[in-house]
Amino acid sequence: MHICTECGHVSEEDMNFCPRCGSKKGTNLDEGQIPPQFKVVQRPTGTVIVKLNVMKLRAALFLALLPGIVDVFGLGHLVMGKYLRGILFLSCSAFYYYEKYIGYFGLSYWQLFGFSMAIFVIQTLDIFRIIRAEVGIGSP
Repeated sequence: MHICTECGHVSEEDMNFCPRCGSKKGTNLDEGQIPPQFKVVQRPTGTVIVKLNVMKLRAALFLALLPGIVDVFGLGHLVMGKYLRGILFLSCSAFYYYEKYIGYFGLSYWQLFGFSMAIFVIQTLDIFRIIRAEVGIGSP
């Protein structure tokens, strides 16, 4: 197994250069020699070695669950670098608070509660999916 020192791409072939980034091939490694903070992940673009940032994953999970209870959504997505989804969920929060205090659309308390719970569940499941893909358990 050859691991590129530049991009982390894992190559089984015996080549002089990395097939992904073109840099000079790294050293030969066994899977047992890989430190525990690194993980071999199968991706559609090939096998790579990624360093798990556990603090980032914990912060994303914390910011997805705790503020979501008080109807602020999307902060966990921003931590994970999913900016478009984070802005989408934050706009759902803005709509919720606008409707709660201004009441433009005339939604009842239970309709707002249902909307809030649906967005909370959707964003929580999405952040779990993103974390699973980051760790290499699920599909990206």
